[in-house]
Amino acid sequence: MILQSEKVSEAYFPLVFASESDSGSVYGRPGDFSMGSDVANRSVRSIAHILRTIDPEAQRRVFKRKKGRAYHRIVSGLTRAHAHGERLRFLTLTSANKDGIRTIRRHFQVLRKRIEHRFHFKAEYCSISTREGRGVLHLIFWGRFIPYQWLKEAWSEIHGAWNVDIRMLKNRPRKLANYLCSQYLTAQSFERLSWSWGWVFRGFAGLWKSHFAVWYKSNRLACLRVWNDLIIHFGDSCLVQDILGG
Repeated sequence: MILQSEKVSEAYFPLVFASESDSGSVYGRPGDFSMGSDVANRSVRSIAHILRTIDPEAQRRVFKRKKGRAYHRIVSGLTRAHAHGERLRFLTLTSANKDGIRTIRRHFQVLRKRIEHRFHFKAEYCSISTREGRGVLHLIFWGRFIPYQWLKEAWSEIHGAWNVDIRMLKNRPRKLANYLCSQYLTAQSFERLSWSWGWVFRGFAGLWKSHFAVWYKSNRLACLRVWNDLIIHFGDSCLVQDILGG
């Protein structure tokens, strides 16, 4: 068994899979078209979708890049949490509504505020929303213990669904990220990845793209060594300036 439910205990169960993804999203911001029209945005998305459907290989390449970005966002937060000794948990929230995918993320923010008020900590998270059933939200977060019964009742009151699950996670960041991506980031069900500002630090995805992505292609080991130092020690202005050459 990979994960141990917190309904009974918080015992650790290590992963056995081989290793090698502010508020943000792997989708980024919509394009800023000069005509300023939602119709233009929808048309471009429709054309891109048609082209990917016609060419399955192109569709696979697009999803592979999306999955790679998601892996980077997940493993960066896990690396930072692991270095700071944070306890990681995996929370699954289901939906009973037909429009669950549209509402489940918004209702999770309500739940997050209740958790902060009731248990006096702010859950920094990375979420994976999928099209399973009527919509499912899988979340990796760090924070204190949350009683299962309280969580079940709170989610039922907020969203109208009672089926929730919470488990402890423990293993090295790359193995955890690899397992989560292989299980929940599939082309058939993956909908969206998003994260809180405190998951790593605000703007970390843009910083990777502007200063590290090209370097990663030419020298992965050196790039990741510097990147990990940055995300672990973020807040030390001298370190950040040295890395960015400022």
